[in-house]
Amino acid sequence: MSVSIVEKYIKGKENIEEKCEDGLVITNDYIAIIDGVTTKGKMLWDNNSSGVFVKELLLKAIGSIKANLNAQECIKHLNSLITAKYIKYDRYEIVKKHPEERLQANLVMFNIKKNEIWIWGDCQVLVNNKIFHKEKKTDKILSEVRSLFIDLELKNGKTIEDIKKNDSGREYILPLLKQSIKYNNTVGEYGCNVLDGFDIIAENIEIIKVDKNSQIVLASDGYPFLMNTLEKSEEKLKEVLEKDPLLIHMYKSTKGLKEGNISYDDRTYIRFIVE
Repeated sequence: MSVSIVEKYIKGKENIEEKCEDGLVITNDYIAIIDGVTTKGKMLWDNNSSGVFVKELLLKAIGSIKANLNAQECIKHLNSLITAKYIKYDRYEIVKKHPEERLQANLVMFNIKKNEIWIWGDCQVLVNNKIFHKEKKTDKILSEVRSLFIDLELKNGKTIEDIKKNDSGREYILPLLKQSIKYNNTVGEYGCNVLDGFDIIAENIEIIKVDKNSQIVLASDGYPFLMNTLEKSEEKLKEVLEKDPLLIHMYKSTKGLKEGNISYDDRTYIRFIVE
């Protein structure tokens, strides 16, 4: 099997390439998107945010990973590389005690030789227009809480521009966002999959078998509504940012459009045909 790339795109929320926590890598064996989780701590890694650092780490790793690994082996290997960085930087005990400082990433990969899509976390996939997206329940709940908080702020006299300058709703839910990291790689109602260098349940990886002549779209969660072309996905994003820049109505999120930024999150999109 082989693939034909139709279109691809990556853009950081700040429109600054070096600060983008999304990454895309294409090799002879894999097509992969890395979504470094938005930093919630204060620790820098080689003068980069944790999201940028873990993105670069995993992009480099996938560039040299063997094609014969199965999904579980691949995820375990990538996770072990994060653990190794904690040890190298003498930070293992620190990040164990303070999970908000951990290197965290979601990813989606297409193994070209196996014709399999592997999803770990909340990245998005379209297979012949069928959507696959596992949103974290904690994020869904906290998005509702943030939306309610901001709606009350607006009713009490604050303006949209006030919130774009200082997202008081984000500040309100931030303690719970940090606490919810404890659900990483656990089972149960609030459990979720994240690469963070600690114990994972590799069997939880979502595997999608792909047939020949399928059209595949892989994307990070920076698109509120994933469509079957980049143009349509960008149009939907533009509509949301224009009509609901705080992301509290059309698409509820744990963060909105910040003053000076071009979107609420980094975004990556790639569409290809399996031949």
